[in-house]
Amino acid sequence: GYPASAGWSLLFRLIGRAGGFSPVEIPALPEDDAFRATLSAGATEALTPGHAMLAAFVVRDDEKITLGAQPVEILPNLSTAAASRRADRRRN
Repeated sequence: GYPASAGWSLLFRLIGRAGGFSPVEIPALPEDDAFRATLSAGATEALTPGHAMLAAFVVRDDEKITLGAQPVEILPNLSTAAASRRADRRRN
């Protein structure tokens, strides 16, 4: 493994497809020998719904290891989408 106690850091990179959004770096904070990664509401507002790729890396000193990557689906912001639908109904 790559425990935080051994000096490893965990980093995720979220990459939108077809120019949907600029790559987003998501650092994970150490919790004992594990890590916790979160995105703020403000950070997720900039994400365009659609297909993206999520990659994971561990880093220690000058060593960087790719753990893997997988496709993910960015879903629409439900609160924004609901407000938009209400505004559309009022205009009609």
